[in-house]
Amino acid sequence: MVASAARVIAAASAALMMPTVTSAPHSLLPTAANWHAVDDTVMGGVSRSSLSRTAESVVFEGQLSLDHGGGFASVRWPASLGDADCMRLRVRGDGHTYRLTARRDNEKLYFTQSFVTAPGAETELIAAASMMEPRWRGRHVQGMPRLNPAEVGALGLMIDRGPVQADDGSLVTQAGSFRLEVLAFDSCVATTT
Repeated sequence: MVASAARVIAAASAALMMPTVTSAPHSLLPTAANWHAVDDTVMGGVSRSSLSRTAESVVFEGQLSLDHGGGFASVRWPASLGDADCMRLRVRGDGHTYRLTARRDNEKLYFTQSFVTAPGAETELIAAASMMEPRWRGRHVQGMPRLNPAEVGALGLMIDRGPVQADDGSLVTQAGSFRLEVLAFDSCVATTT
């Protein structure tokens, strides 16, 4: 999975050219009280997720189940990018593929950037809001305008059933326990120089 993670970071970096942190980046991490889980139980599934704080990180963890037509677990919280146009996320992973999500206020449509983690290794993702993929109920939406960073009203993390590409090139589904440690999550400004 390490090679896959490097490909995701390289693709994101190529799209941004060269990210530069704002002079006063603000943390995009949720507080202890402002997040909520949105799991496949809303459609009859049995997956579950939670978010907790440790001294070093915020931990997104739970159990992803494919039972009863399920296959996703997510958390989200209110957030604004302010004057920034991208997000810098540094995580310690478990080998699963995750999605960073962004939403406009009270909208079911969401925008995502996938990233692959390697077990126990730190991964950094730079995601430009305007380059995130529009999705609705887990499917790509064609013809949607790009996400305007100024309109972001909520952020989140998601894991879904996939399929995802394994190191050997095969497609596999993701199920079972998961744990993603978020070490840092800040706003940034993307430049093209």
